[in-house]
Formats: sequence, C-alpha cells, structure tokens
Amino acid sequence: MKKIAVFNLRQFDEAEWFERFSKELGLTISGCPDAPDMENIARVTEGCECADIITSQITRELMEEFARCGIRYLTTRTIG
Repeated sequence: MKKIAVFNLRQFDEAEWFERFSKELGLTISGCPDAPDMENIARVTEGCECADIITSQITRELMEEFARCGIRYLTTRTIG
C-alpha cells in the first residue's frame, strides 16, 4: 500500500475527504496539521514517497530534507 504525507491537514474540512479517497485508492495517509519544517519532515514522511502541501513556503533546505527522507513527489493543493 502506498503512503502519502499530508502537511497542513485541516480536520474541519479536508480530513474526511482524505480518509474517503485514500480508502478508495488504497492509500495510507500520514497527516500533520502543521506546515513542513526541518523538525517534522522526517517523522511525517517516514515510509512515504509523496508529500502534499498547501500554502507553504518551500525553501531549498526543505526540498533537500524531503529528498533525504525519500520523497520523490511533492504535490500541492489549493483552496477555493
């Protein structure tokens, strides 16, 4: 089963959709309510090859940390 790290996961409107569609698609979600940073990337992305973000500034340092942790795909989502 594929696992995706989801940062800035909002419980009040997004979580139910991630849960629903991850089941339909055979995915596991590693969710985090916070933006990615040097302290949480390794923990949240463990076992993932894709990370999803929303409205987060991604610096070179963060990109390098994602890559070091095995993230091959970085996807974004928008609101509205």
